[in-house]
Amino acid sequence: MEQCRESGDWLCLMNCHLAASWMNSLERLQEQGAAEGDKIDSEYRLWLTSMPTPVFPVPVLQSGIKITNEPPKGLKANMGRTFSDLQDEQYDAANGTEKEQPFKKLLF
Repeated sequence: MEQCRESGDWLCLMNCHLAASWMNSLERLQEQGAAEGDKIDSEYRLWLTSMPTPVFPVPVLQSGIKITNEPPKGLKANMGRTFSDLQDEQYDAANGTEKEQPFKKLLF
C-alpha cells in the first residue's frame, strides 16, 4: 500500500468483508497516509470491494467515494449488463495514457 502511494499505482483489495480482523489495520494505514500527505502521489488510487458489513471502519467509508450496485440475479446477467453498458469511447479513453494497461486489466 505504501509503495503504491509513493509510485502512483492503483491497488485493489477485494472482499474486505472477509477480513474483519484486519479492518482496524486498514483504518490505521489510511489515517497514517492522510497524515503523510506529501508522500502520496496524485495518481494513487485504492479500490476496496466489500459486501455490506458492520465491521467496516466508518472513517474509511467517509474518506472515499462509494459505488453501489444492485445484487445480481446471476453472474451471466450481471456480466451482460456490465458489458452492454460499456461504450467504446469509455474503453478507448485510456488509450495512449500511462494508466491504459492497469485500466484495461481492472476492467477485464
